Amino acid sequence: MSSDDTSAQRHAALLAKREQLYAQQAERMAQQRHAENVAHFERYLGAALAQAGVRHELLWSTETRRGPLTRYPIGFASVRWDRVPHAVSTPGGSDAELKELFDAALAALAIAPATEVIVDWCIVGRPRVALSAADASTHAVALMRHASDMWLYADDAPWLIEVYHEGSVTYAAQPGREEDAGDGWRRR
Repeated sequence: MSSDDTSAQRHAALLAKREQLYAQQAERMAQQRHAENVAHFERYLGAALAQAGVRHELLWSTETRRGPLTRYPIGFASVRWDRVPHAVSTPGGSDAELKELFDAALAALAIAPATEVIVDWCIVGRPRVALSAADASTHAVALMRHASDMWLYADDAPWLIEVYHEGSVTYAAQPGREEDAGDGWRRR
């Protein structure tokens, strides 16, 4: 074996070691970011839910339990409700008005209090929260304040409720046309 071969092998080994170190560093940074996200969630909303005795599950994986979201036409930060027939949208001003509208949407969709629902803010680093519809109603203001836009849905149901940051609650019992479905802007 020539010295050029030995040098090339050492160079290849060093490059492989560098890539391995980069991968390890990226993994550590991802773990650190996740720990920071968990701490942030727990400090604000998680602690309040736990203190209130709310049974809930945190869903950190973006690949599971997405419910009907992939069947609704998602825009930048909202469902394209203009493409959803029979969507009902009502503006609200205060937190109290938005909570009333939220409860009215739950009632209009005939969602039983014991139904497990998922609250999704669609923000990287925040978990979705699975809890009962009754608890979602009771803690609606805290859930709405956790991020600027909020969706509520159930795993196996076609309905969707959205609380939009400009102060409206919109809901629909079904997503609309299949060709309008899609959520290209959202993380996968």
